[in-house]
Amino acid sequence: MNLIYDPMLAMWMPSGPEWIVVLVIAVLLFGRRLPEVGHSIGKAIVEFKRGVNGVKNEIDSEVARDRAEQDKKSLPEQQAPSQTVARGETVEEQPSANPGTGGNPGSNPNPVA
Repeated sequence: MNLIYDPMLAMWMPSGPEWIVVLVIAVLLFGRRLPEVGHSIGKAIVEFKRGVNGVKNEIDSEVARDRAEQDKKSLPEQQAPSQTVARGETVEEQPSANPGTGGNPGSNPNPVA
């Protein structure tokens, strides 16, 4: 059963002339307070939207935090020692100088004569 074309549903929905009667009754009941009522309804709608956006932002931040934690867990705990250069290139660390040569990597501790 399609509710859009249901004749029983259409019987209860106000059409053009019924809306005019509803507006006249609203003016008679609320009179001068009608602008105040409209203003308070507008404030309520704005507060509702703020609440919805606040919940949405909170959910988004929690999802981002969970993703960051998952990324940290997925990285290997120890990587090969390397230095990061400004352009994102990696340079392997140089081996330390030979012991006993005074810190000169180019000198040979056992010179051949």
